[in-house]
Amino acid sequence: MLNPYQTTKAKIKDIKEESSEVKLFSLFFLDKNFKKSFDPKPGQIVEVGIPGFGEGPFAICSCASEKDFFQVCVRRAGKLTNKMHEAKIGDIFTIRGPYGLGVFPEIKKNLLLIAGGLGLVPLRPLIYKYMASLGYSHLPSQMQLFYGARSQDDLIFKDEYRRWRKYIDMHISLDKEEKGWDGHVGLITSLFRDVKMAENPIAILCGPPVMYKFALDELKRLKVKDEDIYMSLERRIHCGIGICQHCAVGSKYICKDGPVFRWRDIKNIKNIV
Repeated sequence: MLNPYQTTKAKIKDIKEESSEVKLFSLFFLDKNFKKSFDPKPGQIVEVGIPGFGEGPFAICSCASEKDFFQVCVRRAGKLTNKMHEAKIGDIFTIRGPYGLGVFPEIKKNLLLIAGGLGLVPLRPLIYKYMASLGYSHLPSQMQLFYGARSQDDLIFKDEYRRWRKYIDMHISLDKEEKGWDGHVGLITSLFRDVKMAENPIAILCGPPVMYKFALDELKRLKVKDEDIYMSLERRIHCGIGICQHCAVGSKYICKDGPVFRWRDIKNIKNIV
């Protein structure tokens, strides 16, 4: 029987500072056979670790078509992530995964992405998948992205926005007014009433718990069906394999049944969001 906690090694290829507290790590596997078999889907996570400092779940945020490396985005928040932020190019992380049966749906109709803070991380592969599909899909589709953050410093992937805007309808909001910002201020969902929304979309949500309530209220107003609403709940995950019970809510294990869920299937489970 295979050890479910067995890890493989990945070397740091590149490190990019996305904000004062967030770094983007590009990693490649030392085991060539594992590299060939590694085929993550948008929405899945990996467990990243440093011996002596533990491990934690991180959403895979690289483009699925990229085979030479994969990426995770890490916010400094504790013992493990502080140590990860000290890492340099060439250092080694341990990896388990990818994990998650619940992934984002295939792109077959208009997509409405709603992200708050680091909630943009797991949506990034979906954005690139959509961009790659343009001109090849037999179904016309539109992607809208509504992204909210506390401040300009908290915005991640900033140098990619210009390219994204060529292909998707993107809107950004900050929590409070600040010097140098002339964009929207307030709840990201308050923009819904000022923007021409995509018709009959699949909505995908990822962000802090408080965001979901306002987003779900607006989606209900827009008459988006419960079966067309998906949300990523990876923040609850710990071990990634359903053993530690940390992410067990009602009848669901976020790590095994998710981390992406259709709202129709979980809306009656208390405290799942």
